[in-house]
Amino acid sequence: MRYLQFLAFLSLILFSSCGGGNKDCPYGDPQAIFNDKIPGGTNHKFSVSNGSSTESIDFADMDFSIEVFQSGCEEITQEFRFHLIGELDPNIPAPECALIIAGIFQALGQQDPSLFQLGSWADAIGQSSLDFQYNESTNLTGHPFHAQLDKTHGSNSAIVTLALKSSSDE
Repeated sequence: MRYLQFLAFLSLILFSSCGGGNKDCPYGDPQAIFNDKIPGGTNHKFSVSNGSSTESIDFADMDFSIEVFQSGCEEITQEFRFHLIGELDPNIPAPECALIIAGIFQALGQQDPSLFQLGSWADAIGQSSLDFQYNESTNLTGHPFHAQLDKTHGSNSAIVTLALKSSSDE
């Protein structure tokens, strides 16, 4: 049963990340993760160019916005940049920061049925949270994906970046 759940999870990620436009890539061009109808989401933008995409959406009621950059063909990368409004402890350990991102993914996964795959990412990140170090690749427990976490601070804000990468050699 766990194996079937994993295959379903992998298929959802690959097929939701890519569509049918790019003939050179088996998965096609990246597809939007979010849409204009996500509860609480505003200012949604999505564009595709040369097999890569850029997407952004604001969640002002939840005090953050997200930028997503998708690229790759055989090895797919999704980079999520969370622009967090408010203070984030500059000394927050990477495992705690990973749990914050897992919590955001979990909350978004419950916002709309089209985002349920983010709940799967939340589970994978949460299960691997103790393995996270800033600017280092971390294997996600039970998945052929790597994740890398980074953060920067501004005045009354922070940007936390989570890059998820599939690997054909895993």
